[in-house]
Amino acid sequence: MLELKVTHENSKSIEFEVKDLDTSVLYILQKTLYEDKRVAMAAFKQSHPVLKGITFWLEVNEGDPREILIEACKKAVSLINNFKREIVKALG
Repeated sequence: MLELKVTHENSKSIEFEVKDLDTSVLYILQKTLYEDKRVAMAAFKQSHPVLKGITFWLEVNEGDPREILIEACKKAVSLINNFKREIVKALG
């Protein structure tokens, strides 16, 4: 079961740990965040594959890191949904 816990937060950054999530999801989120000019840094690190814990860091130049993270999640979901729609259409 997916677990997410915010481990650090201030006006310019947020850090969270997530368990039982594949890194491919975080790569999509990271790429989406870097498309936003307000983002200074978006990175993640997997502590150890056996532990299944991943730490994600987001630092912003301006704006609310929580809002920016939520916006990026919505864009990432939309990207995946569009991809799925195109796959279904192509394979008909």
